[in-house]
Amino acid sequence: MKKEEMQLFKNLCNFYKKDFNEKLLEHATPNVLGELFYNRMNGVAYGVLKKNGLLHKVNREFRNSLQMGYLHNIEKNKSFFLCLKHLNEMLDNVNFKYALLKGGLLCGNYPDGFRTSNDVDILISPRDVSKLSTLLSE
Repeated sequence: MKKEEMQLFKNLCNFYKKDFNEKLLEHATPNVLGELFYNRMNGVAYGVLKKNGLLHKVNREFRNSLQMGYLHNIEKNKSFFLCLKHLNEMLDNVNFKYALLKGGLLCGNYPDGFRTSNDVDILISPRDVSKLSTLLSE
């Protein structure tokens, strides 16, 4: 990626930033779009453009691709959070300690559609692996 494309990519990934350098949008190329999807930052980029009122400043294909990715993330997370709810209900009455890690926790800490997760990580003691395995198999 060219220097300007990289700057745009970084700016589109920073949803905490208060201002956005509109001039960088000249570099909204397929390369930038590809990097956003490859790094799973398409939802964040859409949110950044929307928050800054800049969606109309990028071409239709760039905007619509980001929007579809963002909407996909929202739907994917609805399903993911239902699975987490079911898993938590299953684990409510276990007689061992556990902790849900990473994606399951982080998805809920970001604005809707910004982050997704593909799996659930559970931290348990090695002695409880077979108990958890049995519970999940059942």
